[in-house]
Amino acid sequence: PELCRALLGEELVLPSVQAWWCGDAAGLSHVLANLPRMAIKATFPASRRTVWFGDRLTRDELAALAARIK
Repeated sequence: PELCRALLGEELVLPSVQAWWCGDAAGLSHVLANLPRMAIKATFPASRRTVWFGDRLTRDELAALAARIK
């Protein structure tokens, strides 16, 4: 949003996608509590190719993903 305001002098037409950093307690808590409704993507370049969609995962896959995030 800030880049749009700086370059174009206007607001975004569509809202920006929210993101949470799981490296802090608040972000981690939010992501884990809402994991079935999240799209999870790694931060680091080597692992950015995979995206996990919580609504497409089984209960066991969600538990494994939660463990990996922790």
